[in-house]
Amino acid sequence: MSERNEQAGGAATTPAGERDEGRILEAEVIEPVPKPGRVGLRASLAAPLLALLALGGVFATLGLGYQQLQGQRAAMQRLEQGLEQAGEQHRLLRERLEALDQVRAGQEQALERQRARFAEQEQALALEREQLRRHTEEINQSLDQVYRRVARSGSEWIAAEAQYLMRVANHRLRLEADPATAIKALEGADQRLRETGDPGWIEVRRKLAGEIAALRAVAGLDRAGLAARMEALGEQVQGLRIQGTGPLPATRRTEPEASPADEAERSLASLARDGWMGLKSLLVIRHHGKPVSAMLPPGEQFYIYQNLRLQFEAASLALLRRDQPLYDASLGNAARWIDELFDTGEAATAAAREQIEALREVRVAEALPDISGSLAALRARLRADPPAGGEAQ
Repeated sequence: MSERNEQAGGAATTPAGERDEGRILEAEVIEPVPKPGRVGLRASLAAPLLALLALGGVFATLGLGYQQLQGQRAAMQRLEQGLEQAGEQHRLLRERLEALDQVRAGQEQALERQRARFAEQEQALALEREQLRRHTEEINQSLDQVYRRVARSGSEWIAAEAQYLMRVANHRLRLEADPATAIKALEGADQRLRETGDPGWIEVRRKLAGEIAALRAVAGLDRAGLAARMEALGEQVQGLRIQGTGPLPATRRTEPEASPADEAERSLASLARDGWMGLKSLLVIRHHGKPVSAMLPPGEQFYIYQNLRLQFEAASLALLRRDQPLYDASLGNAARWIDELFDTGEAATAAAREQIEALREVRVAEALPDISGSLAALRARLRADPPAGGEAQ
């Protein structure tokens, strides 16, 4: 009975399924109840333990199932949120695509309008081009007629221009000694003859090429530098000292001092001798080897400075004009006036004299070539066979 009571007490704490199993076992076991002992005690304790273990397993299984259920619910919620976001993005993209479709439709309409305008403009341009082509043909025909009428006179005008340029070149070289301008004029004449397209001018153009090469071979002279040196000399003139315009350095003569004994022995003769020595110290006579010039007044000194400056300016002008005689004469006059009128013992005067001598060694007139051959050939060609028009080479 005690075992049945324990089983009943234990069955009260077990679930309904386990109680049903206990009832089945009680119904099947009809064996006589053994006497209480160790074996019965163990058997009575094993059944509740097994029931507790089974109950713990059931609870653990239920807990794991609940956790999995909660995780699946959270996953379902996240999936639903993702689906909602994807749907919202899909909706926004659809709206954007619709807006782009509207913009594209508007652009297509504008493009169609532009194409229609371009087609109209193309037609107008085609008409304009056709009219321009007709006008061009008419103008070309008129020009051809005019050229056929005046071709001969046009070539004659070009030849006359070339002849004038050759004369200018000869004038600048012979009268002005200007090879640079002569080169430009001869190059212009050669250009005019080339524009005629007449092969009969080959010989004249050959002579022009030789004369241009000869002019370019003329040695160049630094005329600007030489002119600057002479201008500097003209500015230094005012610093030179004219002879007789300043005091000459006196040479002091030392006389022996009289001793006290001599002073005591003074006589009438010694007094006369002392007076003579004092008079000699007041008057000093020097021999320069040159005639003594009188002291010049300031007005005449001014004219001397100005005349010397004018000599340097004349030399500069002769340098630019390539006039060798005038250049040599001007520098020679300046050197002679410095030797005669200025104090050559001063350093400034000596330096100016050295610069003048260096400038006198310069040759300002180069040997210029003869460029009259091309002009003579052109005149002979005009006399023999006047030029005729032709196609340009």
